[in-house]
Amino acid sequence: MIFAFFYLAVLLLAYMELRVVPQPRRFPTLALPAWSLVALLVASYAAQLALELWAATHLWGPAAVSGALPIPVVTRAMAHPAAVAALTIALAAAQSYALLALYRSRAAPATLIAGCGAMLLLSLAAPVLTNADAYAYVGNALLGAAAYAPPASAFPGEYRVINAFWHLPMTPTTYGPLWLVVVRTATLAAPTLAGKLIALRVYGALLFLATIAGLRVLGLPSRVLAVVALNPAMQLEFVANAHNDMTAIVLIVAAACFARRLPLASVALIAAAGLVKLPYVLLGLPVLAAVPAKRARVAMAFAAVAAVAVFSWLGGGAPYLHALTTHVAGSPSLDPVHVAAALAALVAIAVALMGGRRLRSAVWLMPSLGAYLDSWYLMWGFPYALGRRRVLASFAIWFPLVAALVDLTIVQLWTAPLVAAVVAGYLVLNRPPREAIERP
Repeated sequence: MIFAFFYLAVLLLAYMELRVVPQPRRFPTLALPAWSLVALLVASYAAQLALELWAATHLWGPAAVSGALPIPVVTRAMAHPAAVAALTIALAAAQSYALLALYRSRAAPATLIAGCGAMLLLSLAAPVLTNADAYAYVGNALLGAAAYAPPASAFPGEYRVINAFWHLPMTPTTYGPLWLVVVRTATLAAPTLAGKLIALRVYGALLFLATIAGLRVLGLPSRVLAVVALNPAMQLEFVANAHNDMTAIVLIVAAACFARRLPLASVALIAAAGLVKLPYVLLGLPVLAAVPAKRARVAMAFAAVAAVAVFSWLGGGAPYLHALTTHVAGSPSLDPVHVAAALAALVAIAVALMGGRRLRSAVWLMPSLGAYLDSWYLMWGFPYALGRRRVLASFAIWFPLVAALVDLTIVQLWTAPLVAAVVAGYLVLNRPPREAIERP
């Protein structure tokens, strides 16, 4: 149900944004010192991690699996799920509000660096994971190319707990062949399961910092960098949870840096992102809008997609294709609302590639290009947002709240209608005047 509510809401927002160029009313924020906003973000992030740890260790069902994990994982078996959901959404709303106020403030670089450093330390030392993907990544590293068709035998020793979450045989991976090389390299030096999980976090932290550095190279102002660097939801998903999307994001940010002067390098980097996670070959195409000639952009877009197709087959072959098709067939991706959102996302990507207008609302359509919707999939809108600083700032500011509303671990019957309520409030606040000129 969350799919339908979320994508219908975003489609409505996109329609309204296309119909009229809105003049958003300034959402009020308190004029607090920047250091206090940074402190609020750090404190709220610490509180969120404490809440997640409680949820992961207080279960209404058997806790045998969680007890055997070096880092416990939040599951839907948590006690008092409605209360956890309400607290999580409240913390996320406070974080988005603080990010909005921080964006409007003049923060000293030392304050921002200290805040980002504190949040990175919290992420690296987080005593909990909000989902089990990091365990799957360790399994990918252990299996290598066999991750596309895992054997029926369980992992040995302490690694056996991976099968408890990811079945026996392990669920075939849907990630690209480049990811298997990267994850094996990133975890090779760590001799234990816990060590490999921490190694993934360290790798994620380095990627996070590299992303911020890339945004700086692109010339984005410090206030935009601030709402990315001090974003609790992004740090949770891509450092603490070590989601592999950051590998693709770094490649696409690098592609944006090279797009104007070395466009062929950009094509190679976008293709590399697709070889980490397949949808990123499409998600990364808007960065080619910086290439002056439109025909060259289209040719380069086709070249990137073709390169991913060829190297995916060479690196994964039929097992990789089978894993992808099985994953899609068993998902809600063929739901009519999901399909409509995916088509709208493809149109938005094509328009952006050709240098057209980028919509703030369209960033939330991008996850529809995948089989599922969950909090970390929202990062799929990041490459689209790169081309317009205000779109990127809006995306980063509201990322914590939107991520909490679509988090499938905590979603409740009342959280889906809450998405509609948030959208309705936004439309009321940004209602255009009667004399507004309609645009095609």
